[in-house]
Amino acid sequence: MHFIDAEVPRYINFADDGPGDFQSGNVRCDIDWQEVERDGEPAAEFSFEGNDEMDPMSGRGVAESGKA
Repeated sequence: MHFIDAEVPRYINFADDGPGDFQSGNVRCDIDWQEVERDGEPAAEFSFEGNDEMDPMSGRGVAESGKA
């Protein structure tokens, strides 16, 4: 078993009807996101807040589709 799948299989969920969430290893966070366009392609900009075991964490990110 890999650490990133230690508790549950890693995932990221951009819910259609509101905030999303993700988990990887012991990191669990809620996501506030919006759909945007970057370089003419769909993307999601998001901020997250949660914890890594018991340590609070937060940040921002962008998810883009893969390009050939």
